[in-house]
Amino acid sequence: MSLARAIPITCALLAAALGAEQAKLDRVEQMPNLPQPYAMRDWKKVARDYDALAFNFGARGQYLPLIWWDDTKHNAPLRGFGLPSYVGSPYQTGDDTHESINCMAAVVGASLVGIDKANQGGHSFAAMCQRYFNRDNGLSLYMNRVVHGTGGSFWYETYPSILFAHLLHLYPNVGEFRQQLRLSADRMLGAIRALAGPDGVPDFNHTAFDYAKMAPADNSRWKEPDAAAGYAWFLYMAHVKTGEAKYLDGADACMRFLEKHPTNPFYEILLPYGAVLAARMNAEIGRSYDVHKLLSWCFDPSAARPDWGVVADKWGGLDASGLSAGLKDGGGYAFAMNTFDAVATLAPLARYDARYARAIGKYILNAANAARLFYANAHDDAHQSSAAWARQFDRSSCIAYEGCRKTGRLSDKAAADFTTLAGRIASGDFRSTHARREVPPAAEVLEETPDGDAARLEHIWTFEVKKALTRYFHAGVRCETSSPDAGFRFSWAMKPEGPFKPMFTAKPRPDNPLYWHGLPADLDGTLYVKAESTHPTPKGQKPARLTVDVLFSLYEFGRSPFAMGDAVGGHGSPIPTDLGLYGSSHVGYLAAVVEKTNVEGILQLDLVKTDWHHAAAYPTFLYYNPHPEAKQVEIAVGPEPRDLYDAVAHGFVVRGARGKATLPLTPDAARILVLVPANATMTREERRAIANGTVVDYCRP
Repeated sequence: MSLARAIPITCALLAAALGAEQAKLDRVEQMPNLPQPYAMRDWKKVARDYDALAFNFGARGQYLPLIWWDDTKHNAPLRGFGLPSYVGSPYQTGDDTHESINCMAAVVGASLVGIDKANQGGHSFAAMCQRYFNRDNGLSLYMNRVVHGTGGSFWYETYPSILFAHLLHLYPNVGEFRQQLRLSADRMLGAIRALAGPDGVPDFNHTAFDYAKMAPADNSRWKEPDAAAGYAWFLYMAHVKTGEAKYLDGADACMRFLEKHPTNPFYEILLPYGAVLAARMNAEIGRSYDVHKLLSWCFDPSAARPDWGVVADKWGGLDASGLSAGLKDGGGYAFAMNTFDAVATLAPLARYDARYARAIGKYILNAANAARLFYANAHDDAHQSSAAWARQFDRSSCIAYEGCRKTGRLSDKAAADFTTLAGRIASGDFRSTHARREVPPAAEVLEETPDGDAARLEHIWTFEVKKALTRYFHAGVRCETSSPDAGFRFSWAMKPEGPFKPMFTAKPRPDNPLYWHGLPADLDGTLYVKAESTHPTPKGQKPARLTVDVLFSLYEFGRSPFAMGDAVGGHGSPIPTDLGLYGSSHVGYLAAVVEKTNVEGILQLDLVKTDWHHAAAYPTFLYYNPHPEAKQVEIAVGPEPRDLYDAVAHGFVVRGARGKATLPLTPDAARILVLVPANATMTREERRAIANGTVVDYCRP
């Protein structure tokens, strides 16, 4: 659709639904109005403390300092910097081993709470982020690594471009950001054309897009259709910055894919960008996208990634509502990065569609309160996996756990190579199975050896286990055999002589499979796990090999909630802590939006701060009253006289305020206050209310 056809048509349709009428989101309605216990952290302080620790080259102690210089000069003749994705990661200690979803987010998050990352200690960390723009390999896109291919995962390969767009908003004149915006947008347009069907709508029902082949990529295990939201959002930002209609056309094409998608496409982090974009495009250029459907999908259990959504539940007697999570993964597994980013992304939606003021206010109140559960100081030592380091080296508790579970989960790693009755260990040992499978050289390689007329393998590991609520055995293995029918049978026993009970058979497959098997929860003692050839290789043929990337027994116990992550608690990794910087780096996104007021339980939510590349706007704040009675809330107006406009009630509520104004909030209701210069000239354009040329209400009746 061209810009010429973008006549404002929706505000007239929406106006009747605005005013006192507020749209409800089913998932948000399941959340408490006022979460209990109420323990709101000072999130701006958390974000500033995090920046002070993460960027401190002089920090001393175990695994400190966290930051290092990267002088590899990939993509730009600039010194870069790195941060580990987890505290203590042995794989990220120098050079270019860092990730943009961690480092770029740290720059954006700190900037959002007032830290100038273009000139901090004489360094421009903002400019250093240009090194994630993959120029040397010809990709011309921001990626998660300074040298990174595509075709693995849509969100991992799209979200860095979104982080870049955030940086461009904050630092528009840094380096080559402006040129990189056009280059990136043009690349995305090329992908959309390659994905487009006869109707011009791209099909994002794939795992990723391979820019080397200019074709979709699939791994046969999952799809990430909400990538359409990320592409649409980025292209609309490119349109806003450049005025070029081709980028608007691309954004519309992606939004039409979401509009006609029959099921919830939410995979990881991108769908909220589609929801806020729907409201913004409706308000700014008169589109008629279904905001309610997209926004509801951001909360409800997903179909693309089963049960991915937002918590509306108590964990261990504590309200955990508002956290972004796998809703049925052990009863619920929430993640810091996703939670922080979702709050920041969805907050501005209420500016463009005031029907959702109450829903957004209630959701963010719950999320901001429950987000403390990602931090060590919210738990005793028995309810977290890495308390020792956090207590000693993170005194302000500013580094978050990767996530928090409703029910605690940990893993028992292989304790020993007990015996090899046939075959041999070609490389590695049981310790090699402790690492994540994607990080070399984390693999133990076992190989058949001749035994009579055939070659065979029979190897046994031991694990030390104890009683739990549930227990699963997890193996990530690769098989190389001369016959597709051959493979390796896994079995278990509580005695070395058996009897061994079958678990699964690993066979050669191109997708490098992971295997799971339930074990009795009451196991206690030494667990023996055997791998043996199902079809010994005939003499004269190449012996079969079994490469074991990860091997561990995963168990759940009754502590709730439990702060942890995938490193220690999930994948049996040698990474020593679950304290995830890649999530912690996003705390500034939450902090930018949330501010306490004089009334406990009522927050001031900044709807402009994370409204990226927005048109001119006056300070705009959302206030939600979760209490069963009316409350008087103090509004910091500033020294200049202001008229306070309520975009929910569609009118001025206070005239000529200075310093502080006090306003009543009715129970379980929200206001959106716009601080307008006193005596501004008011005009109307379609359904927009405009003060001195700046929109204060997008859909006034």
